Amino acid sequence: MRKVAFYLLFLLVAASTAAAKPAKKSISLKNHRHKEGVSYVDFSPDGKHLLSSGSTYDSEIRIWDLTTHKKIGSIKATCCEGAAFTGNDTFAWVETFPQQLVRAKVGKKPAETGRTKLSYVPAKLAVSAGGARIAIGEQAHVKGGPPKDGEKVRLYEGDREVWACPAESHQVGSLAFTPDGAHVLFAGTSSYVGGKLMGAGASRLLDAESGKSVRTFNGNSVLACSRDGKRVASPVGLFDEVPEEQRHTIGVWETASGAGQVFLKKPKSLVLVRCLAFSKDSRYLFAGGDWKKIVVYDLSTGAGVRQVLVDTKACRCMALSPDGKWLATGGEKRLKLWNVEALTAAKK
Repeated sequence: MRKVAFYLLFLLVAASTAAAKPAKKSISLKNHRHKEGVSYVDFSPDGKHLLSSGSTYDSEIRIWDLTTHKKIGSIKATCCEGAAFTGNDTFAWVETFPQQLVRAKVGKKPAETGRTKLSYVPAKLAVSAGGARIAIGEQAHVKGGPPKDGEKVRLYEGDREVWACPAESHQVGSLAFTPDGAHVLFAGTSSYVGGKLMGAGASRLLDAESGKSVRTFNGNSVLACSRDGKRVASPVGLFDEVPEEQRHTIGVWETASGAGQVFLKKPKSLVLVRCLAFSKDSRYLFAGGDWKKIVVYDLSTGAGVRQVLVDTKACRCMALSPDGKWLATGGEKRLKLWNVEALTAAKK
């Protein structure tokens, strides 16, 4: 009996110790082998898998098991310009050469399930909740400037193009669906081509049924929509028509009205914002870009909570897990998962 009692006591102590052990602040997905860095990350809807994709010149797409944090499988893509999950076990991406939308199924050797030829050079991709719809942006041709009829945002159901809306920008820099799937958000970019300023570079809200523009926000290049769909965040640039104090900030607007809620000051080192993500409760905003750190903002105060080193050079992409507990970041050298509770904790 004493042995049994001692054994039970041992199990109780072990269990309590394990329960008291704090969660890891970050997890590195080692040997990701994206030679040119990580450009796109996405979580599967059930949170069991992570997708990572390299840049245009190293576009292999890898699928990770988030229980073991090991790679499940990979598939070669050619000049990938956007990749995302379309379901728990399916994903899609767009390629520039050849110009196409490709679909595949998760596995040790992911198998293609379909291809859709595109008549334009794609830029970015977004998938609606449930995966029934895919939005694809268009970019200016590498040679000869933009298309004659201008860049567009296009919505697909399967292989069928439902609508195409003029982007009125040099190219589409970011795409997202609102959580309810009722709207498509996109951020355009403005660039100098041949000494001329091309595109307005604004962020816009489109009706997902008709493709008609609902409203415009004064942000550009990249955007994020909160989980409740009530907020949109996007950086305010040099060419945006805004008051001087709003320039070079990250703006947060009310989706329904377009009213500006808060304009967040960027650290001097964060010149170009490449990625944004809201926390699940919409209180915090994460921002990364051409800097080795990401900035965590508390939207209730408009102040930065902390700056976190995530890469040796730059943070190119980020995504929040479905349960809101982990933030995935991809950069030129690293692919990591960050504990959101630790990221948002106030400095002691």
